[in-house]
Amino acid sequence: MKINVVTVESGWILKKIADRIINAGIADVAWSQTIYNTKGDVDANLYVDISCCFSAPTSTYDVGIFTHLDKDSMSTFNDKWKNMDHIIHMSSKYYDMFLEKVPKEKMTLLYPFDVSHFPLKKPTIGIFQRGGYVGKGMDFMKEILSQEIAKNFRFLFVGKDWGGELALAKAKGVEVENFSDEIYANYQALYAKTDFVLIPSMWEGGPMAIVEALAQGIPIISADVGWANRDFPVDYIYPPGNINALEGILKKIIEPLLLKRNKVENINFKHFAQTTVDIIRKGTGK
Repeated sequence: MKINVVTVESGWILKKIADRIINAGIADVAWSQTIYNTKGDVDANLYVDISCCFSAPTSTYDVGIFTHLDKDSMSTFNDKWKNMDHIIHMSSKYYDMFLEKVPKEKMTLLYPFDVSHFPLKKPTIGIFQRGGYVGKGMDFMKEILSQEIAKNFRFLFVGKDWGGELALAKAKGVEVENFSDEIYANYQALYAKTDFVLIPSMWEGGPMAIVEALAQGIPIISADVGWANRDFPVDYIYPPGNINALEGILKKIIEPLLLKRNKVENINFKHFAQTTVDIIRKGTGK
């Protein structure tokens, strides 16, 4: 099958979409590309997009992507679009609006994007205290870094004597960073890199990290130690050393982010291109 992609000049997102469709790796399709011009020696002309690139029907199968109506108004609908063999909508809003003018069987809702190059942003958990002591959560941190849930986060250790924990994290595939002898004047910049502050201690007099995080509005995950939820509030609290409780908190934090990711996880240009080819094959009988 031969498909010519009619698109716009370089620099527009539409041109990038056209390129990605062509390079999606669909078997048994010979692609070509023209700027604003159609071809007659192909099975179909694919317009990216209709508003800019479609002017009149060709002797081929005319299928194209529609982006949006000017001013969101059907008064800007161009009757020549009715001459398309098939319209691919990238938004259900315009699909629904076009039902006034175009038969449902001549339209498809399909999303032209691919998020495979955009991995889920891992929330950064900051630990602003020294390690090397059981009371500071040395053994507990090794336990949490060994859990599968830890791979969904990156950990920022600010303080010395976390060497064993850092080595374990790297061995487990958990992203970590350490500032072992950071001067206190630089703490503000390090807190700015942090999404949550974790207090992994078994017992504490404070710790100061709770106050520092509160001052900056950073959510706090804390063991029930020191002044956590007594003198100063924290967002999440768990019994000291209770790995199941902390794991539950981390799952609660990451779950809405994973749900967002799942909404677009399986949308890609190969699916878009293949579905478009299937539309053309059905329409042409080839």
